[in-house]
Amino acid sequence: MEIKAKDRNEVRALLEEAKALSQKNPDDELLKVWVNKFSDLLNMAQASGENTVNGAVLRFMRIRDPKFPKATNWQEVIWKLQYYGHEILLKAEETGFVTPNIRQAAQCMINFSIRDVEGNPQGFGVYEGREGTFNIPPARDFDVDCEPRSSFSYASKGEPSKPTDLGLDWINQVRVEARWWQLGSEENDATELMEEFYEDSMCKVPPNDCGQGHRHYRQLAGQYNLPRAIKYNEGFYATIYGKVEIVSSSGRKPAKGARVTVKSPLDGESWTGDTDAEGRYEINEVLLHKECQPYEIRAQHGQDETWDMFEGPLEKPDPSYRYEKNLEIGKGDVLGRVSVSFDWAGEDSSRRTRGRASFDIVGTWKYKPEESTGHIESYRPEPLKVNYSYWERVEDVHPEQDCPALEWELKGSGRLSLPLHPLYDIFHPMGRLIVYSDIPVLGSTYEAGSVGTWEKKITIQGKERTGDYNPECKAYVPKTREITVGMFIIRAPLGPKGEMSGTESWAHCGYGGGYGWDDVAVTINHFPGLLGENKDPYDPPMIKEDCGTGTTNIKAQWNFKKIKK
Repeated sequence: MEIKAKDRNEVRALLEEAKALSQKNPDDELLKVWVNKFSDLLNMAQASGENTVNGAVLRFMRIRDPKFPKATNWQEVIWKLQYYGHEILLKAEETGFVTPNIRQAAQCMINFSIRDVEGNPQGFGVYEGREGTFNIPPARDFDVDCEPRSSFSYASKGEPSKPTDLGLDWINQVRVEARWWQLGSEENDATELMEEFYEDSMCKVPPNDCGQGHRHYRQLAGQYNLPRAIKYNEGFYATIYGKVEIVSSSGRKPAKGARVTVKSPLDGESWTGDTDAEGRYEINEVLLHKECQPYEIRAQHGQDETWDMFEGPLEKPDPSYRYEKNLEIGKGDVLGRVSVSFDWAGEDSSRRTRGRASFDIVGTWKYKPEESTGHIESYRPEPLKVNYSYWERVEDVHPEQDCPALEWELKGSGRLSLPLHPLYDIFHPMGRLIVYSDIPVLGSTYEAGSVGTWEKKITIQGKERTGDYNPECKAYVPKTREITVGMFIIRAPLGPKGEMSGTESWAHCGYGGGYGWDDVAVTINHFPGLLGENKDPYDPPMIKEDCGTGTTNIKAQWNFKKIKK
């Protein structure tokens, strides 16, 4: 372009010189001939430069390589725009060879990229299973790759397949490119897709990690300047209210002046309020999003305390919503919570497995003097509450042509209320708590007995692919599995105020694979500085000798606290 611009500029200079001479000698016919010749030559030089630009556009700003027409994705296309397209436009502006083809090609590439980042079936899109139907425009020439997002209708909306932060980052890369090219309509299309993806994916696990709190999503909405997303996020803060009562053998009475605290465990946000003379409380602008659950709620009245968890009720934004949550401060002596989460992944020659499961157990334990001895305090649980979530996905590593990678997927969450188990005296599976006093070397020690659903099976719903080839491979049928919340035992020192708390994270060979989460068991002996730390997860389905097949990451947290003197 620079060489042709130099030649054109030389021709232009000669043309200007010939024009000046012709104006001084209007009767000189030969000068008029030279003016016409140099004028034609200038047009040819300009056209030659523009043809060079159009040739560069045709070669470097195309979506697909003719040799590999299907092998492309939005990331490659955006890279071409940034590496070649910018240079072509800037050099064309510098040399005066700008043609409409440059922006037309860029517009085509960006329209393709917006739709591809939306639903690329090979994993480069933010939605899985999203299929669009092209709305054929009125009679005109068109390339379906170049058509805007508005030219398509959903045949299947699909589900978000990428975490919110990653998905927004991907779409924003396309949006930034549209802004660079000053393509306002395409920039708006990308922004609209970001707003839609934010609403569909916010707090949803999967594709997000269960550790992301609502504050994280609020920050993302502001970071990418998404007004609709900001308003959507704010719509999940509503009012929680209820009554707190003290329950004893003499009956019930209002817990006047009790402090009520609601907490989102994922990011630590909390909201507080106090009860009135009738034990009633009301707290405004509390996070109640369904997917950001479970939430902790605590009421403290003097030395007495109760602790519970609840699931967020809001599926859609509604800041006017009012949620009632009543609390009872009972006669329990120890308040406890145990949380365990599992995250597994593995791959062999044909399948890829990913899974995630967690459960929270909350309840109170009451002192049983008749079961205690001189150096042992024995506690029996009152009814325990379990919040659980489960997700497992199996994919083909090498799916058949035109078939989706997903083989089957299971997911679910819910809540259980666990009574005492009839075999308590043999297995104490429902959370017996023992405090040992003055044990040699160890001093005072807690032992939290194992916890399990045993007779209460949890049914997890999902889908499974049917058939191995087209068209059956695109059909799915319902799939279910029964699982149980696992058992575990924790032994740890008793704190100076009668508390036992701790956190452990570790990994071991193997993964849930086709076995799922059935009867997972964990034993934790936690005596830092004395016996060292021994974390011994056991259960045959969770252990494999070959670490190359996969790994399971486990995180356990526990907190027991005496609430009565």
